[in-house]
Amino acid sequence: MATRLAVVRAAQAPVAVVLRRGPTKIVRQVLWRMDTDTFERGQWLAGRIYPKRCDLSPGGALFVYFANRRGKTWTAVSRPPHFTPLVAWEELGTYGGGGRFASDTRLLTATNPVPLVLDPKHTLPEGFELGWLHHDGPTQLPPPQWIRAPDRSEGPKQPTSEPTSEPTSEPQPPPGPRWIRPHPQDPALQLHRSPLPRTFPDGPLDPIEALVIDERTDRVHTLGQVDWCDWGPGPGGPADLIYAQQGAIYRIPMPMARRSLDDLEANRRELIQLRDDRFCACPPRPWASQWPPSILGRR
Repeated sequence: MATRLAVVRAAQAPVAVVLRRGPTKIVRQVLWRMDTDTFERGQWLAGRIYPKRCDLSPGGALFVYFANRRGKTWTAVSRPPHFTPLVAWEELGTYGGGGRFASDTRLLTATNPVPLVLDPKHTLPEGFELGWLHHDGPTQLPPPQWIRAPDRSEGPKQPTSEPTSEPTSEPQPPPGPRWIRPHPQDPALQLHRSPLPRTFPDGPLDPIEALVIDERTDRVHTLGQVDWCDWGPGPGGPADLIYAQQGAIYRIPMPMARRSLDDLEANRRELIQLRDDRFCACPPRPWASQWPPSILGRR
């Protein structure tokens, strides 16, 4: 199976967690310091992680994730790049699970935290609060700072005169909505992500196609199928184009003086390649089982 990458970013710090999956039920956590493009490979987990139910605290010190291993499901909080839990709750199935950070010291869980039983090995520090993330179904929240694009519609279909059982070759609309992310400093430059149909069983669960569109010139640059994409900070500029594709992460500097997308690929840099990583036992560092001092100091 091909290597798949998911990226979870902190809201207020140039920090991200990369989840490297492959084979399907083996995941590695990698810490990405985006302002220096340095990476710290971390622990593996023999199980499945649901990236859309994960989150980083605003400052990047804590990571909440939802995991499934051999039918056992749980939500946990850890210190990147580790899966070793600081606190964990057992879940009953995959309907709920995971959460979102409202602040560095307040976590909203996708399951009502009142009936959750805390693992007796763990405790919550004083001042750390739990809340309930209300949702209507399995946790599938839109990517932050993205705008949902209007649905593409051809208008109402006209009824045919006679029904037919002949198979149609018309392409089916891709599942899910399209999302648009304007450049933080140049709104005319837009990053589009559109869902693609899943073409084979071992492929990504949510394949997407990424496009860069300059509305000044109507020029379009296609990145093709990607695992993840966004504008982000880094050495190349305050908001470069960054994306994950085929087991690697790339950065393309986006200077505001640019008025053409013709030479976009010529400036692409590969930041890290994770395809060749192989599963191994990685014991946690001593500090991985201790709450961060920055969290303990807040009341």
